[in-house]
Amino acid sequence: MAHENRGRAIPPLLRVAGLVVVYAVVPLTLGSSQPANLPSALALLYVIAAIGFGAVLRGAKVTSFVEMTGYVSLGWYLILLAIEVSHGRFFHAALDYRTDILRQNFVLLALPFFVIGLRELRPDPRTLEWVIAPTVVLLLGLVVYQYFVLGISRPTGLGINPVFLALTCLVWCLFLLARAMNSPGVEWSRLVVALLGLIPIALSGSKLVWLATLLTYGGIFIAWWWNGGRWRTLGFVAAIIIPASWLLYQLDVVQTRIGLFIGELSAFQASGDTSGGSFGLRYVAAAAGLRAFLDQPFTGYGLLHSKLAAVDHQTLGESPFAFLGTLHNDYVSQMVAFGVFGLVYLLFLIGAFMFAAVRAGDSATRRLGFALGGALAVYMLGAMISAQPLVGGLVFFVLGLLLAHADLQSPQGAAATATPPAKLGDGSSIDQDEAADSSWKTPRRSVLVLMLATLIGLGGLAWSARPYPLRTIPYAFLSDDPASGVHEWALWPVVLGSVSWALSDGPNGAEIHAAIDVPVRALSMDLSIRRNRDNALPFGYLVELVNYPNPAFASQAIAEVGWIRFKKSRWLSNSEPLVGSVLRIEGQTFRMGLPADPKMVVANLERMRKNWIMELTIVYQTGRTATLMLQKGSRGDAVFSAAVASWRNDSGDP
Repeated sequence: MAHENRGRAIPPLLRVAGLVVVYAVVPLTLGSSQPANLPSALALLYVIAAIGFGAVLRGAKVTSFVEMTGYVSLGWYLILLAIEVSHGRFFHAALDYRTDILRQNFVLLALPFFVIGLRELRPDPRTLEWVIAPTVVLLLGLVVYQYFVLGISRPTGLGINPVFLALTCLVWCLFLLARAMNSPGVEWSRLVVALLGLIPIALSGSKLVWLATLLTYGGIFIAWWWNGGRWRTLGFVAAIIIPASWLLYQLDVVQTRIGLFIGELSAFQASGDTSGGSFGLRYVAAAAGLRAFLDQPFTGYGLLHSKLAAVDHQTLGESPFAFLGTLHNDYVSQMVAFGVFGLVYLLFLIGAFMFAAVRAGDSATRRLGFALGGALAVYMLGAMISAQPLVGGLVFFVLGLLLAHADLQSPQGAAATATPPAKLGDGSSIDQDEAADSSWKTPRRSVLVLMLATLIGLGGLAWSARPYPLRTIPYAFLSDDPASGVHEWALWPVVLGSVSWALSDGPNGAEIHAAIDVPVRALSMDLSIRRNRDNALPFGYLVELVNYPNPAFASQAIAEVGWIRFKKSRWLSNSEPLVGSVLRIEGQTFRMGLPADPKMVVANLERMRKNWIMELTIVYQTGRTATLMLQKGSRGDAVFSAAVASWRNDSGDP
């Protein structure tokens, strides 16, 4: 690969800054597992894409290969966006990346400009190796210290997630391994560092990354041997790897994780137990997702409600998995969200690595492309890249590196390198680059289309960042508070139910009614809000909750009901309580009285009208507590708005 830069589309100082960003992606991705600490690979990708965007404006030449990449990426972005829009859900709260179609897939619009930026910057693969090698060695020292000295069972390096750390380490170690096995001999310095990288991967405890490592490392070794590798060298490498693998297996974290998985798998085979988090719950989530997909295989359910659709298709007897953050299977998740198009999209993403590998002009890049595509295919069987910007950013960053290399192997890509002017017969000269394709003198019309699409996408990103937009479908969320006192909502067993909002005209004026049903907990309730006309009660409004416990589940009877609170999103911890007092009438009927004081009436009605979530704490007769959240949805929002307007008109309040 030629590494010189034409120097015409990017100013020299900007080129130096861009190269620093490219090389910095290695220590930053290996050193951070959360965006709050250091810039993620996705953020760095957007920086290079902006440089590529500017280069096009300055006249950078765009090959047909990059055009094809851009049109395919734009096509997939529009397809996924159209499916989401068809479900009536487009802009979502900026608090949840997992359900925001605009932010999650905007990288598709940036990808072609990222490739252009890399081609203009021309990062040196050897320099990238010099950055990877010491970073992996330093990371090795840190995780070994955390494991053996600090006693951390699954070291995370400088981040918070050992799985992300292991996957990132695997990606960069594959880069070294592919280049180490690039000839009949072996470049031992690269190979040694790639083998040392196995230690952080092993200590991570991620069985999924272990499997991807086994397949990709083994695949590169086999490909090297098949293409003329020396038997003696292969035997020497095997003599190192086999004892090292045995030593890694002796680590407690490795034996514990493997034993846990085998135990859960045996329990599932013996009794159908699906309660284990290592296998059982992921199996149940994938099975429910597949059932949801078969019910609606062409357009899916949209990204926002893909997990909820899977929960709705869970069968009786299976362990509830609603408390999982995701479905833990990218194939199933995309199929539920976008139907068969979601599956084809992921196959396209894997195929992009293979395509770049096929077009590569050297065997090292070819092996790296196939290995990374295989690692991605395995990883998505039990995890998700689409819902994790850290992992997704790394995947697209490395894909961009491969595509940029493939672009340089094309005839047009090679022509993008500066060539001396050719002399004509009359003594004048002509730029050979311009002679190759005069339409490159200015951006092609197709490139202008891609640039316009990217600008529109940026506008969509800004629009989607609006806080707390309307969620269209009402749901009930029941979170059993943990007995341990750990108040992290993501660890709570959250189950889904339904709530149906209605507005009626009662003897005291407008009344709000909600029918609540949580089948998994055998919980059925009716809630009503109405004005109080009984002068014997010192309240302006009454909120009444009636629980109908199933006789077969006596433990679901309620002993107490806490304050009713309202908040804008179920992801927020802060809420606004209604001012009032809770009374227990008899049995399972609870009533909350809201004061008749005009100022308090105005405050309470405003809290009910402007927020999207009603939340209350319930205490079972067993002593355990739970949090019940009722999402208004579009129907509930209309009911509350109409009721509050009616009450204000009746009382003359503003």
